[in-house]
Amino acid sequence: MQITLIRHGQTDWNSQRKLQGATDIPLNETGREQARTAGRTLPREFDVVTSSPLGRARETAELLAAELGLTVVGTHPEITERSFGEAEGKTGPEVLELWPDRNYPGMEPQDALVARGIVGLDRIAATHPGERVLAVSHGALIRLLAEDVSGTGREPVANLEPVTFERVEGSWRVVATPDAALSA
Repeated sequence: MQITLIRHGQTDWNSQRKLQGATDIPLNETGREQARTAGRTLPREFDVVTSSPLGRARETAELLAAELGLTVVGTHPEITERSFGEAEGKTGPEVLELWPDRNYPGMEPQDALVARGIVGLDRIAATHPGERVLAVSHGALIRLLAEDVSGTGREPVANLEPVTFERVEGSWRVVATPDAALSA
């Protein structure tokens, strides 16, 4: 079973370099065009598109599905972005000034995020057995999940960058990570 997680398109907070986390910020026009472009350039290998319930992920899923000739089927809260607590809405310099140790009040612990992400992959697989799934998610969740299952570090996940996970003998592994995002 393979599931490709792909990060949503750009939002105004992305372009302003603000930490989004679980705050529900919509796509901007650049993000919409990124999704349309990715939908035209992704391989035609998917059976279904699903997403996190956050608006930026749902809209990206709709735009991708339209280009791929597919339908969006449901949402999966387990693949929602990590909550960064009180740091959400702040820029990098603001965050470092307030919390130089990067321990933001109210932030979801990394191990809880990864465990939630694994549950999300398992639930998506159970919901769509035998189907090739494209699931729109979020940068920190995809990066930390990929690091955990591969045992190696990786760069941040760009908007519309896909990472494919495969379940082998009951465990997930990363099987495809492109060298660069489909669109910046």
